[in-house]
Amino acid sequence: MKKTATYYFGVLAALNALAAVVMSSMNGNIALVYARLFEGKPYPAITNMVFECPWWPYIFCVLCLAGCAMSISSKIRDDSLCHIVILSLATELVLVFMVMLGYLLPIYDAVNHFKQ
Repeated sequence: MKKTATYYFGVLAALNALAAVVMSSMNGNIALVYARLFEGKPYPAITNMVFECPWWPYIFCVLCLAGCAMSISSKIRDDSLCHIVILSLATELVLVFMVMLGYLLPIYDAVNHFKQ
């Protein structure tokens, strides 16, 4: 339990569990607001993907818990495990960017529509 990666994986698992709860409720609220604002107009494909997959933080939580268990039970060096932590953070950063892009694209389209 003295490996630094164990603590990193544990913190990431806790943060992903918190993000999963917050993002699932936020996803439902944003879907309701968009349904009222856009009155049945089609959303961009990325927005539909975001609304259909609000469960992705749970997958990262499970993967981080598996990484924590691997860090505790294996004899893999800590620097190798830290590379896995960095890779998971980079992957999650890309997913968070795509989610925010999916939430913002309908608003961007609506603002451009009003400018014309």
